[in-house]
Amino acid sequence: MKKYLIVIYGKNGCEKCVQLKKDVGMILKEEKSRNDFDMDYQNLSTVEGMQAYALSETVNGQRIPALQIMKFNKERNSYIKIPNPEYSTNTSGKTASYYLQLETDYSMDNPVIGTENIKELMSLAQTIS
Repeated sequence: MKKYLIVIYGKNGCEKCVQLKKDVGMILKEEKSRNDFDMDYQNLSTVEGMQAYALSETVNGQRIPALQIMKFNKERNSYIKIPNPEYSTNTSGKTASYYLQLETDYSMDNPVIGTENIKELMSLAQTIS
């Protein structure tokens, strides 16, 4: 088991979902990410994917694709969600999620979760847990 798991929530026929999966895969091939992070793709077009989505608690189904970073908990022998330290301290007017996650913002002109945002969230996961 790797220390962190990046769970991607996607669905059939979603080009942005395919792109997000490729972007995370590319990041995980980098030397500094290789040992600590793994990836899991959950397809919301399947029963298993919908179950994982329900357990995510805070992923917005209207903002797919999305990703959530989890940490392996030895006592539970499973991955658990990581609370977002910016959730309670956010004063910028931007919405912060309760857990470490990124969602597609379709209100933007270019609704893409970029690799820099993914790397930043991965780095944050390593500093708070």
